[in-house]
Amino acid sequence: MTLRDSLGGLTMPRKPRQASRINAGRRIALATVSSLAAGSLVLSSGYTALAQPTPTPSDTHTTPEPTPSDTHTTEPPPMPPPSPVAPPAPVTPPSPVQPLADPPAPAEGACTHTVVRGDTLSAIALRYLGDANRHPEIYAANQALFEAAAREHPGPPVFGTSNLGHWIYPGTVLTIPGAACPTHPATPALADCSKHTFFFGVRGSGEEAGPNNLGGSVIPALFAALNRPAGSVGVHGVPYGAVDAATFIRDVVREGAVPTTTQFGAILLADAIRTQAEACPDQEIFLGGYSQGALVIRSALPLLTPDVRARISGIALFGDPTRVGPALTSDVEGRTTSQCAEGDPVCDRSAPLVNVTACLTAATRVTGGLVGRFGSTCPHFSYSAGGADLAAAFLRSQIQ
Repeated sequence: MTLRDSLGGLTMPRKPRQASRINAGRRIALATVSSLAAGSLVLSSGYTALAQPTPTPSDTHTTPEPTPSDTHTTEPPPMPPPSPVAPPAPVTPPSPVQPLADPPAPAEGACTHTVVRGDTLSAIALRYLGDANRHPEIYAANQALFEAAAREHPGPPVFGTSNLGHWIYPGTVLTIPGAACPTHPATPALADCSKHTFFFGVRGSGEEAGPNNLGGSVIPALFAALNRPAGSVGVHGVPYGAVDAATFIRDVVREGAVPTTTQFGAILLADAIRTQAEACPDQEIFLGGYSQGALVIRSALPLLTPDVRARISGIALFGDPTRVGPALTSDVEGRTTSQCAEGDPVCDRSAPLVNVTACLTAATRVTGGLVGRFGSTCPHFSYSAGGADLAAAFLRSQIQ
């Protein structure tokens, strides 16, 4: 038995199959070599990537610029033609303003007032009617006059209207409504301009008028010290009510302001100063006031225009009740001397208000109803000739 027979017909692998595998490997190798030769495959130690060939000019694709025929433009629809503008309507010129009728002349015997510089309707009402708030009555009685005067001033700030009597003009003669003028004494004629110096004095609360309406204490002493040699200084005392201290305090507490009688004195003083300053432009003008009289002076200064206040050479005040009334105007502060006695509660604002009442009412009882410095220990009545001499020296130093 042969070996072939013992294998039972086992078939051995044949050579041609091995050759086929070799031939397949050769084909792969040849293909690889061919690819390398063509440059289409890059081998590296990393990943395999496809190489992008550099484009040639012939391969570049460029979008051509649009030609005018290719361009599409959207145009807005044409605007309709504008409507014709109608011509403006003719303007009717304003009718000419009819002038106001001439105001009626004041009735015979009627109370009248001629407006001067510095006047206000409220001040005129206070002077003649006793109440500044009654100025609408004077406006109503003189409306045609006020508006006629205002129409002559069409520019600012008047604009042709008096604004219910806010704008009034010097020289206008007003009729004061009422049965008769007040019975207060008229301002006496002032001294002539031959005097180089003129003195306005205002007495204190409750003082009798005395010679020249100067009262009976420090104001006559001040005038005497100034009037040297005698007759060299003109004088005018303001003829106002000068109510007693108790009434003055009651009015201040009740009204909370300058009493009406004091306001009236301020109007009289302002009128007198204005008249004298305009009549005698070269005179030196001095003012002196004691107690309520000092308040009259402070209340009169705002009623004067700055150019008239500039004519006042000096002011002397004694026991000025600074708790009430307007402050001294700043343009005269440097020309003013004000004396306040030690412990005088009227002018010393640091003293309790109750001290004022106690001091003044006690003095009233001691002097028998007339407030004065004699017989009283109240410092408000201690101003004497010595203080007047000091004040007179100060005033003389202010003469230009």
